[in-house]
Amino acid sequence: NAYLPGKLFGYGAIKQFKDMIPVLMATLGMAVIIFAILNTFDQLIVQLIVSGFLGLLAYLGLCRLMKVEELNELKVLLQIVKEKLFS
Repeated sequence: NAYLPGKLFGYGAIKQFKDMIPVLMATLGMAVIIFAILNTFDQLIVQLIVSGFLGLLAYLGLCRLMKVEELNELKVLLQIVKEKLFS
């Protein structure tokens, strides 16, 4: 998948990987937090609810901390959905 963009647009595999590093780091941070939560609680329903909620918060927080540009696109998309639903 990296070959064709490299040939057509000069956006090869190395550049793509460098652009993905912040997202990968946020994903790794979220995984560590979820792993810690899963080892803390014994009840499955509590694991599911707490890890889902805190995993989402951790991922969004880490993306914001690392200034992931795609997070701005998500904000714009959510604003459009909000306007469509409440107008």
